[in-house]
Formats: sequence, C-alpha cells, structure tokens
Amino acid sequence: MTSAMITDVVHVNDFEDRIQTGIHLVDFWALWCGPCRILSSILEEISDKISIIKINVEEAEELASRFDIQSIPTMILFKDGEIVDSKGGFMSNSALIKWLKEYGVDVC
Repeated sequence: MTSAMITDVVHVNDFEDRIQTGIHLVDFWALWCGPCRILSSILEEISDKISIIKINVEEAEELASRFDIQSIPTMILFKDGEIVDSKGGFMSNSALIKWLKEYGVDVC
C-alpha cells in the first residue's frame, strides 16, 4: 500500500494545474471544523485510491468563493478539470464510497 497522497493547496494556479487530468476529490475544510477533522481521517483511508486535494477555506478564501462554498466540509469531485458533482456536510465512510462509486471511482 502506498502512503497517503493528501495535499493542501492554497494557490489558485496550483489548483488549476493539479485538477486538469484524472479524477480528483477536493475537500474544502477549516481547522476549527469538527466534522472536517473526522472526514479527514476517512479521506486518509482512501487517499491511495484517489487524488485528494484539501483546501483550507481560511487560507484560500478566493478559491472557496469561486466555488461558492457556503458550508464546510464541502467536497467537489473533478474529472479532467470539470466538476462532476459536489456534496456538502459530513459523509460517513460508506456514504462516501457509495458516492464515489456512482462516478466509477473504486476506492475499496
């Protein structure tokens, strides 16, 4: 098994480059958010199966505003630079896996 591939990204240019090819799960979060911390450990479990990019909304306000993030955690699924779907609020491990499988992402 490979090591976790979770990456924090705060620069818009960096973000754009990273999501252009493949499938990426982008997690908008904040340090003070309890559900975000719990979700982070769930994301760690699947990070060897899908690219996960974590965006701290307090450090990347412009990016959070661009995607109209109203609450956290919010996850956006990108494929080849395009938004496929998004989910707001906490998701359990099983709900997250089910959601990703709907888009052909096998994280089991």
